[in-house]
Amino acid sequence: MKTRSLFGKLLMSLVLVSLLVGSLAVGSVEARVGDARMGIDAIRDDKKDDRDRWSGWERYFDGQTLSTPAMAIMDNQIHMMIRGLDNGIYFKRGNRGGWERLNGETQSSPALVYHNHTLYALVRGMDNGIYVTQMERGRWRRWERLEGGTLSGGSLASYNGRLYAAIQF
Repeated sequence: MKTRSLFGKLLMSLVLVSLLVGSLAVGSVEARVGDARMGIDAIRDDKKDDRDRWSGWERYFDGQTLSTPAMAIMDNQIHMMIRGLDNGIYFKRGNRGGWERLNGETQSSPALVYHNHTLYALVRGMDNGIYVTQMERGRWRRWERLEGGTLSGGSLASYNGRLYAAIQF
């Protein structure tokens, strides 16, 4: 059975993509022993020293997450998506303003990518289904369930005019 989707074709294999996006890398630090909550911090490489090392972590986003945050650059702004402490899916534009809760829930880290002037997101649903959506005119469309399922989060990549999704199955 073939399924039409936002992506056209879902790759059911491991995709390794190396992207250089401006001067930014992200990670989660500040683990709190006992409740496993993670703070959201970012680092910028524009402060590299003469030995080409990363500078220290600095607070960039507020909020807490149980999983690795996803981020993408769109319109010269950082956009971030997280799995909240309640398994909700939260989205934030830039480092100002609050988090927007999207419909649905996820058990894993979301994926986010900017492709052809559109922001795309992929999550693993509570039913282990694979769901995708895209932002149009500043608003998220409904989640679309793709064929198959996964027991972990997925990833998205944009390369050479095509959008790729990868999951573990």
